[in-house]
Amino acid sequence: MRTLINQPIILRMTQLGAEEAARLRESYLNVMSYYFKDASLNRTKLECIRRWGIDMGIPESEIQFIYQNPDSVEFEPPHTRLEGIEQVYDLVYFFYLDGIVEDVELEIMMDYAKVLKLAPGVVGDVLKAIDTAPGDGRTPASVREELKSILEERED
Repeated sequence: MRTLINQPIILRMTQLGAEEAARLRESYLNVMSYYFKDASLNRTKLECIRRWGIDMGIPESEIQFIYQNPDSVEFEPPHTRLEGIEQVYDLVYFFYLDGIVEDVELEIMMDYAKVLKLAPGVVGDVLKAIDTAPGDGRTPASVREELKSILEERED
């Protein structure tokens, strides 16, 4: 399990409010349902997606069941551009929590942004905003709202 300052990510999940945690789980299940149906998914991406689920506290048996039965969870494309941006934000914020952003995590999210009909650069914009927020004295919630308004207005 990945850690930040010897603190497992699953414990850091408790820092999220109930609504944030539920939204994150839904975003994750959407990513998982999309990618697990992709027969060409490479092992590195598969392992990363599996590890996210474990870090969120999803039992490994549930992740394995969905992997073996990808139709058991339906991919639900966002109804609006804003919903897509929110999914990207939720997942980028989650994998940022450990303080180590891996190339494979960015690759998965940039590919997923395209699936959501967003420019892959949105992932970098979100990551930069999240990373600089503490130094700017901003909370994750304020960053999320600011990003939503900026990215919703911008044409990709």
